[in-house]
Amino acid sequence: MSQLTPTQKVDTVLTFLYINSQFQHKIKGVTQGIPAIEQTENHKILDKLVLDGFADMREIKYFEPIRNDDYTVRASDYTYIITWAGMLFHEAGGYQEKLRIDRFNQERLETDERLRRRNERYTVIGVTWTAIGTVGLLLWEVGKAIHNLICP
Repeated sequence: MSQLTPTQKVDTVLTFLYINSQFQHKIKGVTQGIPAIEQTENHKILDKLVLDGFADMREIKYFEPIRNDDYTVRASDYTYIITWAGMLFHEAGGYQEKLRIDRFNQERLETDERLRRRNERYTVIGVTWTAIGTVGLLLWEVGKAIHNLICP
């Protein structure tokens, strides 16, 4: 698999959880299911999905602590499962679609801002010429009134 962008990696993990939504997954299971993404990245991605509300992290406590070969003790493990919001978000296109929509909206805002500034400049120019025309008309009428007073 080619080098994935961070957005593609998050979507890949979201898709994995979506396809396997009937199961709870340990981090090791997610890493085995998506070999293109390292386990350390999967931790970060799953944390993001949990923070965004698209996955749930559940603690599973052991009846007796498990002693590992490196003398560490584990009393529980964590599993991840997609939430209903995560399913809907995945069906709507996931993070890549959200990114595309955000970029489109940003471009639209920038275009609207450019149009607003252009229209503002045209309004200032129009008001300026209207003021000049009004002053010219006023001087013309004053000149006519003076001319009618001098030359009856």
